[in-house]
Amino acid sequence: MRQHVIRLCENEIEILSRLRARQQEYFTQLYGYTYTPSHTSIAMEYMLGGSMDVVVHKAAKMGKIMPEHDVRKIAKQLIKGLDFLHNTCHIYHRDIKLANILIKSWPKANDKGTVWHVKIGDFGLSEYVNDLRDIEKRGDGIRQRGTGVYFSPEHHSDSWYKRTTWDIDHSYRGRVAKADVWALGVSVYEIMTGTLPFDVEEGCDIVKERFMAKLKRKIHDKVPVKVPVDNGQATLGLWQPPKPKPKLTSLRKYAQGDADFPAGLAECGVSPLGIRFVQGLLKPDSQKRWTAGQALWHGWVTLEEDRETNWI
Repeated sequence: MRQHVIRLCENEIEILSRLRARQQEYFTQLYGYTYTPSHTSIAMEYMLGGSMDVVVHKAAKMGKIMPEHDVRKIAKQLIKGLDFLHNTCHIYHRDIKLANILIKSWPKANDKGTVWHVKIGDFGLSEYVNDLRDIEKRGDGIRQRGTGVYFSPEHHSDSWYKRTTWDIDHSYRGRVAKADVWALGVSVYEIMTGTLPFDVEEGCDIVKERFMAKLKRKIHDKVPVKVPVDNGQATLGLWQPPKPKPKLTSLRKYAQGDADFPAGLAECGVSPLGIRFVQGLLKPDSQKRWTAGQALWHGWVTLEEDRETNWI
């Protein structure tokens, strides 16, 4: 566990060092770091408002949701940041979620000059992919990363892990970019409604099933047990656990076309244009899902409003 945390810290330092001279408006800044034999310390930019998940979940408990024009201002900043990461820096975040959207400033009732300013943080799972050598150097580029309930449908497909299914210059970079866009869509939906578009436990079950099945195979492949044979006699052999049957979760049903887009946005009074925007981010087919650049030019994002709301 300790080595894993150290690797995350080292990766964050590497990614943020690449971003240090870039657009400081969209990403938390790295001020410095120190290494010792037992510790790695990172000095980061202080984000006064904390993380977006605390704000959204606190408001949800109070029965409040963020006004749509405020969500638009936040979403626009996040999309600009993702577009810059993907197309200019060739960096893919791999863990976009509310906990990693950090608040620099927000509208205050006693200060009319304050506005929403959010940044993308926590680059511990991110990766820089400029060419095939970057994948080979890391050796883990196609592994599943991130937080289960923000995984895109293709993350739950075995084809994600097969190197023969992607090409480094097009398919792979496109895939990880589209996975970031899906996670952003889940995050925007969550800000708008206070809930996830797909059930939390169901989303985690998919990841848990895969992990537990792999763990059981590792254990039982090494443990001789009595296995019945055709003549009715029991003999020692290696037990192979059956692969778990996929559960028909709301995400699976939506990805397979057996369920409509979640109704939460309409129930919360989001405009039809806002609903179509989130639907574009959450297209189950990654080939049809928007890129961050395409999302940036959607009519809902480009709509200009001067309102700022002190809503919580």
